[in-house]
Amino acid sequence: MIEKMHDKTNSLGFKIIFGLVAVSFVLGGVGGTLIYSKDDYVAKVNGESISQQTFNYTKNRQQSIQSERLGAEFWDLLDTTEFAAQFNQQVLTGLVDDELLKQYIQTLNLGVSAEQIKLAIVNNPQFQQDGKFNNEFYQNVLRNNNISPDYYASMVAGDVLNAQIQEGILGSQFSVPVQDQQSAKLLLQQRVIRTATLSLAKEVEKQTASTEELQGYYDEHKAQFITPEKMQVEIVTVTPEDVADASSISDQDVEDYYQQNRDKFITKGERHLAHIQVADKKTADEVEQKLNAGEDFAKLAKTYSKDMISAQKGGDLGWAKAGVFPVVFDQVADVLEVGKPSKAVEIDGNFHIIKVLDRKADVGMSLEQAKAQIKQTLLKNNSLAEYGKISNEMANKAFESPDSLTDVAKVAGLKVKTTEEFSLDNIPSLLANPKIQNVLVKDEFRRGRQVSEAIDLTDGDKAKTAFIRVINNKPAHEQSFAEAKSMVEQQVKIAKAQKVLTEKAQAALTALNSGNSTDVTFSQPQTLVYIQGLSQQPQLTKTVFAMKKEADKVGYQVINDQQGNAVIVALDKVEEGNKESFKAVKAALSQADLLQLREEMLSDLRNRATIEYNEEFLRQQEP
Repeated sequence: MIEKMHDKTNSLGFKIIFGLVAVSFVLGGVGGTLIYSKDDYVAKVNGESISQQTFNYTKNRQQSIQSERLGAEFWDLLDTTEFAAQFNQQVLTGLVDDELLKQYIQTLNLGVSAEQIKLAIVNNPQFQQDGKFNNEFYQNVLRNNNISPDYYASMVAGDVLNAQIQEGILGSQFSVPVQDQQSAKLLLQQRVIRTATLSLAKEVEKQTASTEELQGYYDEHKAQFITPEKMQVEIVTVTPEDVADASSISDQDVEDYYQQNRDKFITKGERHLAHIQVADKKTADEVEQKLNAGEDFAKLAKTYSKDMISAQKGGDLGWAKAGVFPVVFDQVADVLEVGKPSKAVEIDGNFHIIKVLDRKADVGMSLEQAKAQIKQTLLKNNSLAEYGKISNEMANKAFESPDSLTDVAKVAGLKVKTTEEFSLDNIPSLLANPKIQNVLVKDEFRRGRQVSEAIDLTDGDKAKTAFIRVINNKPAHEQSFAEAKSMVEQQVKIAKAQKVLTEKAQAALTALNSGNSTDVTFSQPQTLVYIQGLSQQPQLTKTVFAMKKEADKVGYQVINDQQGNAVIVALDKVEEGNKESFKAVKAALSQADLLQLREEMLSDLRNRATIEYNEEFLRQQEP
């Protein structure tokens, strides 16, 4: 199939696919195999391992992305078994897709050099200030996003590789004029129509129904007339704020905390760092010898350092606080004298010679300056501890007194809230949480009318626990004739009105096709364009463009709209689309095929591939 995709690779849609592939590599990690070992795999694609570490890393990162997008709702969804399983499967599928695409790209013999990566980074406007590349700004961006230079380089490599694919494989785009002309004729065809609407609502108003008719309809359709289950629910929630007691924090508590945690109130001074990164001990020794002989650190960094970005600046990494770099790197920098380079130290398979160019002094807060901050910390700690204690006591009380939520609420000095009567398809906002709803949908809980177990509603660092109880439960039941009468009457009248409307519309259609006059009134002419109409008025468009148009004769047809009205359509004129107009929408049409094309290609790659899954590991991931 891949060998036969020449027609599809020449479409803009296929180019966009590879744009997605690049994004997938950038986000999913071209450098995934550069960071993690392959010993413990989650899947093997044609013998190439996808590590468990890569799976966990990608899963955690996707959770963070979705959490930022959906907030607490995402974590509530992730607590449900079905959603969690689907989420894990999507992560795994994405990683397998990435590996399939990466292997396919490798068969094209495309490569990325260090110079290409360097130029791509240096020329990236996001890292430029005043039109020039700023290394310190670049380094800060990476640190703030917890991305190492090596990993970012692998991300850029994916982007450069995608550009090569765009030029090498997709640059030979061609189009067949005949195909464009045919597409234009169909997709941009215009049809001028008029419509006459026969109102269902007005016809319903004219109808009557006897008691016998209503009873007969009810007897035949009893299953349609059901009153859903109704209930009332009590709820009480508790948070750390509910049990917080500021008066419990004394001045002595504040001072004791300050003395015991002095280091927390000291802002570590920044260090202006530089380094020379080399691949092996032999090169590191060579650089050390040159430094000991008095050669310039900056010049040696430009000559030897593998860190291409800092090398341009003589190894300069800019100002950084402790914790930005790996622990070993920080430990060496902490004990270095300003201006004196370190011995070579091995970090993550590379050797680094580190130099502190300058250092800022630590800055400490006085007790008075730290007092308000400490009080907040102690209050939070105390309230969290009290919250844990109270919520446990409430859970115990719920077990001891399952028939009284009031007793549970009294443990924390809280009040019980009660909902209005509702059904499960209209849950009130007070209970609008998936975890609460997961409890409510259980039949045995609703029928038991006992206090629930503690329901953890914690959202991020905002702890919260709820207890609920159904106090009034009315089972779903079949409505009696008296209860359903008004709805039955309405449905009988609608059925009668639809029959009358159909007869009127057909009579009008017969008259119009015969050239006779009718009492229907048509609207002003309107023009439908096929490609626009499909999204704006799909039902009408499909009907209109399926109608036959005889020369010099108006065509007529009847359809029913979404409101049940009978609509008589008069087709007055047909105009074919032209090739010039088609050019403006061709790109958008190609994008519409994007997902289908990508799935077709991945499906073919999967069919050709040998994919092995680590079933034991996957079972461990099951919710």
